[in-house]
This record gives sequence, structure tokens and C-alpha cells, in this order.
Amino acid sequence: MGTLVLAAGAGVAWCCRRLGLHGAGRWVAALAYMLSPYVIDYLTRTSAILMPWASLGWMIGLTAMAARTGRWRPAGLFALVVAIVGGVNATSVLLVGLGPGLWLLHAGVTREVPWRRVALAAARIGALSAAVSLWWAAGLWAEARYGIDVLRVMPVRT
Repeated sequence: MGTLVLAAGAGVAWCCRRLGLHGAGRWVAALAYMLSPYVIDYLTRTSAILMPWASLGWMIGLTAMAARTGRWRPAGLFALVVAIVGGVNATSVLLVGLGPGLWLLHAGVTREVPWRRVALAAARIGALSAAVSLWWAAGLWAEARYGIDVLRVMPVRT
């Protein structure tokens, strides 16, 4: 748990630096995120669901770098983060992905980044993230197609 909380705080601090926030505000944001009450529900056996939460700062910062520079490396690092945290719960990764998506929208609307570069960054990040997610998506497909129908097999208790 300590590693996840530390990774979350370090990611937010790094993201703040990428977004231009310096000084004490960066550390206040990191501490506030690390000490979020959201964590309390997942301190026990479901702590793996916190992995996408811990990656949010890293994902937004890498998205900003990918859009601002127009390079493949930040998009590749984003996909690597998705590969590390994405095999546990696809829904969590999709929900955390809203943050980078909203940053891209904001960057385009405020003209911080030209729309063409926003679209290019989104396409690169999306394609690479989909590619690194194929391993667990294939497992889910095989489970759905050939696995046991768990709901039909489970005994009904009244």
C-alpha cells in the first residue's frame, strides 16, 4: 500500500511540474492526492484496484508531454504505464483514462496545443495502449467464449 500511495503522490508532483505548477502548490497537490479518502475503501484485499488511481498523475503528465512535443516516446511510456496497471480492472483504467482525455480537450480548447497535435497524441496513445492491452483482452475473450458460465453454476441461496 505504501508503494502505491508513494507512486500516486510522486506522479501528481511530477505531473504538476509538467503542467507548470511550481513551489509549495505542487507538494500540496501531491499530499492531498496521496491522503485522499478514496484509498480507505481499498486498503484490504482489493488494493490492486488502486493501481490505476496511482497512475493518474503519470498518465496526465505523459499525455501533456506527448501532445506538446509530438513525439512517440511519451506515448510509449503512457502505454507502458497502462500495461503495468491495466491487467487488473479494465473499468478502472478506462475511468482513469478520462483524466488524460480531458487534459487533451482542455489543451485544444485553450489553444495550448494545436488540434492536429492533440489528435495525433490521442491516436498514438490510444493505439499503443490498445496494443499493450491485448494480452488481457484476449484472456477475457477466451474466458467468455470457452469458460464456465459461473452465474449458471453458482448455487442460489434463499
